[in-house]
Amino acid sequence: MFAFLPITQASSESDKFASDLVNSLQNGASLNSGQKIFTASVAFGQAKYYTDNLRENIFRGIRQKIRRGEMPAKAPLGYYNEPRICTIEPDKATFNKMKKILELFAKGNHTLTKIQDEMFSAGLVGRYGKPHSLSSIPAILSNPFYYGMFMHKGELIQGSHKPMISKKLF
Repeated sequence: MFAFLPITQASSESDKFASDLVNSLQNGASLNSGQKIFTASVAFGQAKYYTDNLRENIFRGIRQKIRRGEMPAKAPLGYYNEPRICTIEPDKATFNKMKKILELFAKGNHTLTKIQDEMFSAGLVGRYGKPHSLSSIPAILSNPFYYGMFMHKGELIQGSHKPMISKKLF
């Protein structure tokens, strides 16, 4: 009759009711009275209201983080996400290595393949310990995060993190 996804966690009475209702419908029960249909509508309405509010609060937090100059994403190579204070900090193990790679690239006499080799020999590796793919090198090297800015939804925003290089060098 209906194809519902199972509700795995009930955190309130309405969620518990909705969970029981979905389980009943999946086991062959039907909504045969107006009162059951009305109660189900109210429970699902409350669940939707809760998730919509949760979504809005998450987006509000992201906008606030951006206003403070904090990038709401995974840190680029040379930095790491500090979980205790929810900021992006220089990674002691890779910050200077990545800075050296950016300086080599800025000189203009190295090919992307040579930069890829330099990154690998410096220990700046991709997933599974392999070198970064050649197609990912331009994106890494052209990331404005390295000179103190970051992109969010096509807009360049001044970051509050420690820049790796100057805008002039970039």
